[in-house]
Amino acid sequence: MRDAKLDGVYLRGERNFSCGTECYRAYDVDVDSGTIFITITGQASAVSKNILGRYKLGPTDTKWTKIQDGIPSE
Repeated sequence: MRDAKLDGVYLRGERNFSCGTECYRAYDVDVDSGTIFITITGQASAVSKNILGRYKLGPTDTKWTKIQDGIPSE
């Protein structure tokens, strides 16, 4: 996920010191009829707000499509 590359830039390791950044963001993967769906959730300290939401990749797709915006669980 491209947002994870920004962990160092956003100092997420320091902001989520007690448990680590991965404790505060989650990814749920579902597959239905050859289409992959990923839902990204988490707190604003661990993942950018514009990344949160639900994405899909169909059998003939070459790029992920965001199909629903998400809200941080603060």
